Parts: sequence; structure tokens; C-alpha cells
Amino acid sequence: MKYRVEKHNEFIQKHNIMGIESFDCNGIKITRNSVMDIIYLSNWQKLNHSHRLKSIIWMFEILVEEYELNDYLKALLFIPKKGFETAFANYDKEEKVIFLNPNYIETNSLFIIWNLFHEIRHAIQYKNQDLISQGYIPMDDFYRSFRYYFTYDGTAYLFNNDEEFQYKIKQDEDFCIELYLRNPMEMDANKFAYKEMENIIRKNIGIFGDDNINLMDLEKNKQIFFPNFKLITDDIEEYIIKLCQALAELAYQNSMGIIDNHIFRQKEMEIYWAINQVLEKNNKVKLSFDLEELLLVGN
Repeated sequence: MKYRVEKHNEFIQKHNIMGIESFDCNGIKITRNSVMDIIYLSNWQKLNHSHRLKSIIWMFEILVEEYELNDYLKALLFIPKKGFETAFANYDKEEKVIFLNPNYIETNSLFIIWNLFHEIRHAIQYKNQDLISQGYIPMDDFYRSFRYYFTYDGTAYLFNNDEEFQYKIKQDEDFCIELYLRNPMEMDANKFAYKEMENIIRKNIGIFGDDNINLMDLEKNKQIFFPNFKLITDDIEEYIIKLCQALAELAYQNSMGIIDNHIFRQKEMEIYWAINQVLEKNNKVKLSFDLEELLLVGN
């Protein structure tokens, strides 16, 4: 299968990767078939930018083939997605594209490889929605996260068939980042990235460089995506997510005229009060309306 490169030809030409079929790494000949063996920090640090870029493209092709994602992924672009310029990476299910921020190719860490695995997992999620509960996050409300999705800036996206609605969560930055990382789809994608990379690194233990340094780099990346959650702790995360999903649902219903603005503002205020109470007391708060019933709408 051939993948589109026209949107980042300038970037590829800058690094002169056309025609590269193999290269040397630590005295070992690396080809497309053996590229997964370089997922080792001591190897990655020795690669120039052209060889890193080529390695990522090979990895992408291999993962698409391995997980049979031809209908879900058509391109890998080394440009940030428009509107998400500060993001590490993105998967666009409509365009069937993974966007990787090229700035991280220069980093002497496996960070960009983690993000490639992460975005590949998102494509797998959309391919296997009926099987995803057997994955890394077997949560009862996993499917709902396909309808209500949060980004790291606190924007809640509600998807209703082909319609997309946005609502900005009115909480501080730390809350919004934790909410994003707690999203079941994100938790699943990050656990997938961690386990896949760990399996490859452990398979090569004793072959390349200092094993402890490689595993420490993996754990360092893990801490970025699985921090010690200070606000949305394990015992309240599912309830907090439902409250924020309810905010998006109510805002959508208000925009469609299903509920009037007065009712929306009342319920919106009540949910924000509930969020703050839960964050302070670590328990559930009784609402004047049925939260579960509200979240059944459209599902």
C-alpha cells in the first residue's frame, strides 16, 4: 500500500530520506523488516534526523498492515493538525490521517514513538468498537467516550451522527488536562503505547546498550501520560467524566432548542457546583435530575 506524502514533501525533502532502503545503527543493518528493533533509546540517540524520520514511516506502515487499518489510515503527516499546533500528535478519523508534531523528531527520547503507537491505537478503537471493551480499559461507559470527547484544553466535543458540537469546560488548566488524560479512549491508547513499547524493549534486553537507561526513558514517558492524578483521583474519575459529559449534552440540547436557556443555565450551574463538591469531598453529589438518564440521550 502507498501512503500519501504530498502534504509533507517539503519536510521529507529537507531530510533527504527518498531512496533510503537501509542504514547502519550500532553496527547493525536496519531495514523496514528490522526497524522495530531500534525502539531502544541507545539506538535512537545515534540516528540522524533522516534515519529517525524513515524509521517512523516504516513503523507506521508495519503497524497499519499488522492491525489491518487500511480503511482507517491513509496518511502519516509530519505537521501539526490545524487548530492543534501545540499537540504532540492527532488522529483524524474523517481524513484517516495521523499528524505527528515534527519538533519531537529531534528529541533524544522515544517520546515520538510513544505518540505514534498512541495514535495507531485510536485507529484500532474506531475499527473495533465492538471489541474495545476487551482492551486495556474495560469500562462500562467506554462506548460513551466515542460520543463525548475531551481535549487537553478543556473543549468537550459531542458527536451526533455526522454533527459535531463543542462546549468549553469552565475549569482550570490542571483539571482540563487530567480530564483529557482520564478519558477512557486516551487511557486505552496510552496503555497500549506503553505495553507495546515495553514488550519490544524487554525483548531486546541485553542486546542493545544500557537496559536501565532504556526502561527509565520509557517510565519517564509513562509519567507524562499517567501522572499522579491530584484532582481527578481513581475513586471519582468515572463520576467526574459523567458530569462533564452531561455539560456537553445539556449545552447541545440548549443549542438545538430542546431545552430553553434558563433551564440550561440552572443545570449547568448545578453540575459545576457538583464537580467542585466532588473534588473537595471525594464523593457523589445528588443532582435534581437523573444523570444516567440524561446521558442515554443519543446513545
